Amino acid sequence: MNIFQESRCSILAVLLLFLLQVSRADPDVQVHKAVGDSLDLTADYTKEGLEVQWEYNGIAFAEYEKDQIKLVKRPLFHERLKMNKDNISITIEDLKLQDSGSFSIFAENKAGQLPTKVIVLHVHGEFNWIFILSMLLM
Repeated sequence: MNIFQESRCSILAVLLLFLLQVSRADPDVQVHKAVGDSLDLTADYTKEGLEVQWEYNGIAFAEYEKDQIKLVKRPLFHERLKMNKDNISITIEDLKLQDSGSFSIFAENKAGQLPTKVIVLHVHGEFNWIFILSMLLM
């Protein structure tokens, strides 16, 4: 009987630890934008000792370190990125349909890794109402 109680306590402890780890991660945020709009990707963390990496569909495209934001490798959003080191953000301007995808913001400081932010972007084109009405009237 003692072994059962000890193993039950161990299982409960493992489950509690798992739930605490899962609750630290922010859920994915779904964002809907129109073609031509802008998307702000802000790292809302205190600046002291902060390092940030922005990724698009798993590919790193910018980093923040030592009070500087820099592009990584070749820019994915050629000439459409605006960087602001004051609030540690990146703005992607003039969104295109092909910009739809998953953006991740990874951050860490001296204490360790901070919760990752995931933004799933859906870029929508303009509806051609004349075309849609003509199809309905046929």
